[in-house]
Amino acid sequence: MSKPLPLSGNFDSVLCSHVMDVDWDGEKEILIGTYGRQVIIYKQGMFVQAYYRHAHPFLKVTGTQFYTILWKRQFAYPIYRIVHLDLNRDGLDELIVTTMYGVHIFQV
Repeated sequence: MSKPLPLSGNFDSVLCSHVMDVDWDGEKEILIGTYGRQVIIYKQGMFVQAYYRHAHPFLKVTGTQFYTILWKRQFAYPIYRIVHLDLNRDGLDELIVTTMYGVHIFQV
């Protein structure tokens, strides 16, 4: 990856990161937690460029990967850790965010 994730440097230092499939599409997303009290979830995409050459179809796939923000949430305190675990044994993982003064649990 040659470019920083969008807005990842706008919320002070990145203190933690995690990878999980938050939207159940089979592809894992990147989660980061910052000292600036933000949790940001990034989804990966692929830029594809198509064009025609000499009246014959020719597909050019550039292979450039990009990330977009899927979800962003501000907390009251800096984010120290992000993990996922099936706490209530319902078959679905919960997202657990640990901040300086608390633990927050989200059903994803």
